[in-house]
Amino acid sequence: MQKIIILLIGFSFISTLAFAQQMPPGHPDVQQKERQVIVPDFVKGKWDAIVIRIEDRQGKETWEATVPIGKRLQLQGTPFEIEVQYFFPSFFMDDARITSVSNDPHNPAAKIVVYEDAKKIHDGWIFAAMPEVHAFNHPRYGLLLVRGVEAQKQNKK
Repeated sequence: MQKIIILLIGFSFISTLAFAQQMPPGHPDVQQKERQVIVPDFVKGKWDAIVIRIEDRQGKETWEATVPIGKRLQLQGTPFEIEVQYFFPSFFMDDARITSVSNDPHNPAAKIVVYEDAKKIHDGWIFAAMPEVHAFNHPRYGLLLVRGVEAQKQNKK
């Protein structure tokens, strides 16, 4: 009887661990899969930059910076360089891909890489509507996506 109880407790513990590591139904497992990033034609060239809000928790200050898409630059007032790899105005992800389902800013997200002293410290997506999802974690600074900056419209002839 004692062996059965120990076996059941062990099974219950393992089942609990397995359940705790699974995403809820309908949510893709973001940690385990590589997904293809697809920039739709209706998004290509429509956005020039993103606006980032920088929070200095130590100095209790916040300010904004505009960062061009596809560029790497120093964020003034911080020890960081930031590279914006992608901006999707209406982020969508499934099991195979990451893309934008619209050019309207319904769920803005940006793929950023952050460097401190030339060392990569963050590589991931940030979301304007859900800043706590895949948040940039640093003891002193916070980086939040505010919005995308639309490309300058050319004079139409």
